[in-house]
Amino acid sequence: MKSISINYWLKAIKIVLWISLIGFGLTLFNTAGLVFTNNKMFADVRLKNAETTSLAQAELKTNRGVLAFKSDNVLDRLVFQHVYGYHDFIQSFFTFITCCILLITIKGIDPNSPFTLTIAKRISIIGSLYIIYGLVSIGAGFYLVSRVEAIMKQVTGDYTSFRDDLSNIKVGIFILIFAFIYKICVTYQEENRLTV
Repeated sequence: MKSISINYWLKAIKIVLWISLIGFGLTLFNTAGLVFTNNKMFADVRLKNAETTSLAQAELKTNRGVLAFKSDNVLDRLVFQHVYGYHDFIQSFFTFITCCILLITIKGIDPNSPFTLTIAKRISIIGSLYIIYGLVSIGAGFYLVSRVEAIMKQVTGDYTSFRDDLSNIKVGIFILIFAFIYKICVTYQEENRLTV
């Protein structure tokens, strides 16, 4: 009875992952196409010296905006957004790959014997991907800031996702810890089979 309900859950998760994979695949296709076909890019920026407008009962500080520029630099095309508010290539690639590995992992789970080293390795891969993505995103953020300052001296890149990038690293560490616990469960399961 339990394996039947687990099978239903696994099927539901597979359906959600397939839908997600199709959506993320289209996003990756679009962002990859923009990398090769579009040299116009956008970046959130802020003025180094904020402009303040005095109002009757407050002050309006206009110090943020969007910098639109053109570049044929390959690294710029990979890091910057080509459509404002849309995914960049790095984010699209990460979500697609993660979704693929999750789908492969879920497809490999046997409800009667879920603890295998293969599943533990795939969970470790997902954790490692999160850490790598967090580190790459931090590097891309610092590149964005330095590149924007090189283009226009009055502004600096508005790198607001630093906390999210650190969170990705923390999530990766937690997933690696989970994978380690999963490996311990595999070891105990194998020992129980040998004793029986």
